[in-house]
Parts: sequence; structure tokens; C-alpha cells
Amino acid sequence: MKKEKVLYVDTCHDVAGGQRSLIALLEKINKKVDFNILIDKRNDKYKKELLMSGVDEKVIFYIDSKPLNSRLLGG
Repeated sequence: MKKEKVLYVDTCHDVAGGQRSLIALLEKINKKVDFNILIDKRNDKYKKELLMSGVDEKVIFYIDSKPLNSRLLGG
């Protein structure tokens, strides 16, 4: 099987449905797909769940994403 390269970027500051779906998918394809994940450096909860699911910390990269306060947008 050919290895594909995948980059997933997630700046959500929590672990919600989309992130849990990704974690479940990664548990199934972890050894078949070459991937990297970018997450916010302050999102320890997401990091912990990724590591517990078997994702190697070498593929997790941390970025500084500052959330835009939705109140500034009026919603």
C-alpha cells in the first residue's frame, strides 16, 4: 500500500465531535498513513486524547493560534 502524506490543522481550543471523529479514524489508519497534526500549543486535552489513542507525539506539532472572540463579531 502506498503511503499518503496528510496534514491536518486544527485550531479548536477544545475537543469536540470533529476532533473525536479524527481520533477514531487515526486509531484505524495510524500505521497506514503518514500524517502530521497541527494543534494549538495550549490544547493539552486534545494532545492527551491523541496520545492515549496511539498517535505518536513525533507527528504532533504545536502552533500558537489565538481564538477570535466571537463577541467582537457580534455573535
